[in-house]
Amino acid sequence: MAGAGRMSPPPEQRLFQKARGTPIRARIREPRLLAAYEGLQRSAAIAEAAHDAGYVSPKIFATAFGRRFDTSPSQLRLR
Repeated sequence: MAGAGRMSPPPEQRLFQKARGTPIRARIREPRLLAAYEGLQRSAAIAEAAHDAGYVSPKIFATAFGRRFDTSPSQLRLR
């Protein structure tokens, strides 16, 4: 889409956020984290949930997960 209108990615991202109300990265991240949350509730390993959600690093996954759900993946598995 950026190439079609000859727009650089940052202005395109701002237009997306203005039109949708959330940044494009958040719109991509949300379903991935929700799927990981469900996987962890079904006793999936944290590394497996991270990988299935598209994260290369379990540490980066844990940080994003904690920011979104206000708990760590390991704490969720203990519930």
